[in-house]
Amino acid sequence: SFGTRVGVEEQGKIPDKFTLSLATPNPSMRNIVIKYGLPEKVNVTLELYDISGRLVKIFCSKEQKAGYYETQVNYNEFAKGVYFIKFKAGTYKSTKKLILMK
Repeated sequence: SFGTRVGVEEQGKIPDKFTLSLATPNPSMRNIVIKYGLPEKVNVTLELYDISGRLVKIFCSKEQKAGYYETQVNYNEFAKGVYFIKFKAGTYKSTKKLILMK
C-alpha cells in the first residue's frame, strides 16, 4: 500500500524550488520512499511507468499546497525491472529512473 503525506520533519517548511528525490530500499526494507517539494500550490501528478512506457501506477493526481511530501511504495507490488517515476507539478517536470532487483 502507499500514501502521500507531509513529511513530519518538514511540516511548516516551504521549499524554494520544486524537488523530486527517491530513497531506494536496502535489502532489509520493503518500501521505496519518493519525496518531493512544492514551493507553491499546484496540480501534481506522480506516476510510475515501466520500461516500455506503459503506465503502471498513479501515486498522486491532485492539487496540493506548498510544502514537502512523501509517498511510500511497497516494492513487492511490482516485478523486478526498470521503471520511471514521472513527476509533474504545474509546469515543472522531472523523471527519475528506478531499478527494482529482488
